Amino acid sequence: MKQLISNYIFDASAKTITLPDFDKVELARIILITDVTNGVNLFSFTDPLLGATVSGNVITLEADTTSEWFADTDKLAIRYDSQFGDTFYGKPEVVGNTRSKFRDGFSSTDVSGVPKTEIWDTVNQNSDHILNYGGNSQGSSYLRISLSPFVDDTEVTLTSKETFQMPIRVGYGLSMSQRIIGQECFIGLVESGDNGVGIDTLTPDADKAITGSTISVTSNVATITLTNHGFVGGDRISIYGSAERRMNVGPVLVTPVDKNNFTVPLTIGNGTYSCTGGMIRHADPFRYAKNGVGLVFENATTTNGTFVSRRNGEKYRQVNTTTATTTAVQASTSPYTDAFNAASTQEFYATMDEAYFRSFPSDSNSGLSGSAKWSQGIPDEDKDYKLHIRARNLSGMSRPIARITGISKSASATATVTTDVAHGLVVGDYVQIYGVADQTNFANTAAQTVIASVPNSTSFTLVIGSSATASSSGGTVIKNEGSVLAPGAVGQVVNSISRTNNVLTLVGNTTWTSVLAGEYVQVHGMTGGAATYEGAYKVLRINGTALELESTGADFGTITTGGAVLRRTDIRLHFTRVIDYTRHVVEVNGGRGGTSDGNNAVPVSMTAAATVPVSQSSASSTVTWSAAGPGGFLVNDVASAAITSTATTSATVPGLSSNMGTYAHSFNVVVTAVSGTTPTLDVGVEESIDNGTNWVRIYDFPRITATGAYTSPMIRAQYGTRYRYVQTVAGTTPSFTRAVNRCMFSSSGPLVREFFDRSISLTTLNSATPVYNMDGCTSLALMINLGAATTPPVLTLEGSEDGTNFYQLGGATLTGVASSTALMYVKDVMPKFVRARVSTVGATVTPGYVLIKGLGA
Repeated sequence: MKQLISNYIFDASAKTITLPDFDKVELARIILITDVTNGVNLFSFTDPLLGATVSGNVITLEADTTSEWFADTDKLAIRYDSQFGDTFYGKPEVVGNTRSKFRDGFSSTDVSGVPKTEIWDTVNQNSDHILNYGGNSQGSSYLRISLSPFVDDTEVTLTSKETFQMPIRVGYGLSMSQRIIGQECFIGLVESGDNGVGIDTLTPDADKAITGSTISVTSNVATITLTNHGFVGGDRISIYGSAERRMNVGPVLVTPVDKNNFTVPLTIGNGTYSCTGGMIRHADPFRYAKNGVGLVFENATTTNGTFVSRRNGEKYRQVNTTTATTTAVQASTSPYTDAFNAASTQEFYATMDEAYFRSFPSDSNSGLSGSAKWSQGIPDEDKDYKLHIRARNLSGMSRPIARITGISKSASATATVTTDVAHGLVVGDYVQIYGVADQTNFANTAAQTVIASVPNSTSFTLVIGSSATASSSGGTVIKNEGSVLAPGAVGQVVNSISRTNNVLTLVGNTTWTSVLAGEYVQVHGMTGGAATYEGAYKVLRINGTALELESTGADFGTITTGGAVLRRTDIRLHFTRVIDYTRHVVEVNGGRGGTSDGNNAVPVSMTAAATVPVSQSSASSTVTWSAAGPGGFLVNDVASAAITSTATTSATVPGLSSNMGTYAHSFNVVVTAVSGTTPTLDVGVEESIDNGTNWVRIYDFPRITATGAYTSPMIRAQYGTRYRYVQTVAGTTPSFTRAVNRCMFSSSGPLVREFFDRSISLTTLNSATPVYNMDGCTSLALMINLGAATTPPVLTLEGSEDGTNFYQLGGATLTGVASSTALMYVKDVMPKFVRARVSTVGATVTPGYVLIKGLGA
């Protein structure tokens, strides 16, 4: 068992370390000795210059510790491979089957900004990638790997110094600020090299030049010619370097046609495309480690990963699987607060029997989000393994290639772009432009745009916007590869910058969106004196059109500029843990949460049948009754008929209180015909607690304008001795043929509330929605939908206990977004009544709707 020895006597002048708790120290069991005070290693069995000799319990170092930099009081980290009978440092020794335990919570208080050198071997292939610690609130603490948006084919790796043996269990918490095509993150176990040094790898396959000059695509399947390609079904490859940049895709899976041809998925129109200069790279998910098991996050879906395994250098196994989300929980959205915590935990088990993976929400009692298991092709049980973390920018990713120093049009939609460096573009390449100061004539290009001409190495032309005569500067040119749009590009443009008290403020052309406090962004393509302040920054606050960034330096006043802001991919490691253990023959290993795996379940023998009495008096059909009561019993409350004007139905009795009754309902509106000019139908559900005298609105359906079936979630009955439906019809000669159904359940559903309001005046200060009863709801959502708006309004979400006196809920305000929908959440509140109020008026607003939702346990 590997442990840190805490009782020692260091004599710096004599270069000796004495371990009083040991009669004899074995040199072969000393793993690493680090002088933590000075941040240097004193002994490493991997370094011939850092050797030692041992006599009894005294270690004599070859490293020179006699200089003034060393003192007897220096703190040492002595990692030793202890065995049974050795002194145990830490918790009292107990009998068990755990050989060793490893956990790194990545606390920023442990070290100064870098992974612990006594725990991790860290390699950063490019200084543009950033490694540091994050988290300052709500228990958040993590290692941040912030990948540069500029450099491809580079990676950052962390490999544990410690080795582990099967059986083994690995768990970790991971979150990512964004998931983009062209980047991947691997976390898992890989085989250790000899004597615990490095990783034992295969000889990598050489990249191969595509033999043919073209790639043919039919129905989003590309056929590629490569003489004697050597690929088999399931091999994972990347294509890069093709003259037609849209061909540069990957990683994708190969399907061989014959020894000289294979196909891969490639989403593009049917046709034949140039692949001159194209190369094929075998994208080994383990980077050629001989043995391993792990999870690769390689696509843009936040709830998806690829579970991979390899045994003794054979072809890897892989399966795409659902995972809990890699989007972090932002425990606090306050300014200057970095409160990201992992929303999910990924866990592996590796034994001689199987390799098993499961994914589940962190800090939650929820069940599994995904799992997978293999009994074949699993890692060799006799090897030693290291925990390995890899964050990589792949070859041929879409990325910025130049700043825009000038851009102009002359009575044309074709713009000439001048760049600060040679852009390397050719006619037919695809790019996007972000961050030009004049957004009226040179708006950000949301789609990739083809290069029309290339006058010289620092200029090119393309069509952007409509015809105009104008000129501007600022911004960045992003070259698209594989039709992947600009990764992380923020839609707002920098108009000016200033710095006060180490806060760099970027004023944008509109309200900043997408970025979150605590994330890293890249500012690029600024002009004039502002260009000095380009770089990577941590976001402190988003305050309307002001984006505040952490920036140490002298104050300076406003500098007018253009420029783009790009979100960097922040890969956050919140914790890692490993337990390697021994197994007892009597182990009960069934299930582990995989209840659908019949081969891995604990055997159960039924010795008697259960008998449950059943009674029935209020339900009209026995078909849907079970021993516990009605489960999903459908009732038609409103027969199908045409409605042409606003009407409220009579009260409906949900069940007799003398019998089982019902505890939850799902409501359903089925519309089979609609006529009239701009007809609309709004349906609200109301409950009564006093048999139909007084009513409380509990749910609004979204506005209905077309035929279809519209269904609510299951809603727990709270006041429900009676139900009714308020049907509001509008338009010119409107008519809706509809029926209203109700599905009754004996189980208690969640407390759900949903209300749509279109009466609030978004251009009138303090105008408010109706007051809604949210008693019992602890999580709220506020949404505002707008059409065009010169100045979007700001809404404040307010609570009340008496429906008259209101207070702001958690500092919650929501700024609308023109021609879009804005949303915010408020958690851990308990107001009885809720409303939304206009706290900042909008100007020239085309309103859509305001939605307030609530959820309770």
